[in-house]
Amino acid sequence: MVESTAGVFSRAWQLLTANWIIIVPGIVVGIVSEIVRSLLGPHMVVTPDGGVTSIGGGFIMMQAAYLIQLVLFVASVTYTTGMAGAAWRTGTTTLSDGTVAFERDAGKVVVALIALFLLGWVALILSIPTFGLAMLAFIYFVVYTFPAAVIGEVPGIEAIKESVRIAQSRVSPTLTMIVAIAVIGIVVGIVTSALHVVPFLGPVIGGLIAGAASAYFTLVVAGEYLQLKAGGA
Repeated sequence: MVESTAGVFSRAWQLLTANWIIIVPGIVVGIVSEIVRSLLGPHMVVTPDGGVTSIGGGFIMMQAAYLIQLVLFVASVTYTTGMAGAAWRTGTTTLSDGTVAFERDAGKVVVALIALFLLGWVALILSIPTFGLAMLAFIYFVVYTFPAAVIGEVPGIEAIKESVRIAQSRVSPTLTMIVAIAVIGIVVGIVTSALHVVPFLGPVIGGLIAGAASAYFTLVVAGEYLQLKAGGA
C-alpha cells in the first residue's frame, strides 16, 4: 500500500525509534571527521611576542584531509541509506545492512557525488541571475539520488536521472517532503545552537540530536523514494 507523505514521516519516526542504531554511522563519521580536521588542519598558536599565527595544514595535508573526509562522507551516506532501506523493507536494521550497502554501492555514490558537485557549482553560478531559484531547483530534483543509488542500486549518473524523473512526475509529495524537512531542520538547528552554550554536555547532546535528525531525514527520503517507486514513479 502506498502511504501519504504524512504517513511516510510518521512511519519514519517509528522506524527511527525502533532502530536507534541507524544514527551510529553518522555520529561516528562526525567524530572521526573532527579528529582528522584537528590533526591535519591548520592550528592557531600564540607567538612569543603575543601575536597569533597559523601552523600546520599544508597543501598536502589539507588534500589528505579532504580525501579522508570524502571517504567518510561516502561511508556515512551508504551505511545510513542502506540501513534506512532495510528498515523500511523489514522493520529492523543492523550495521551489517550498512556494510552490505557500502561494499556494493560505494562506487555508485562516489560517481553520483562527483556529478552532484559539478552540477551544484553550475546551480550556484546560475543562482546569481535567478535569485537563488537555480539552487532550489537543484536541491529539488536531486533529492532522491542517494536512495536511487543505494536502495535502487542504480549507477551514479543514472541515479541522478532517476531522481529527476521521480521529482518531475511526483511534484506535490516531493515538494511537501522537502519543505517539511527544511522546517524540521531549522528547528533542530536552533535547538542545537542553543545547546552549545552549555559547557561539555551541550555540544554532546546537540550532536546526538543532529545525528538523530540526519538519520530521520534519510529515513524520510528513503521511504518517500520507495513509496513513489511502488506507486509507479
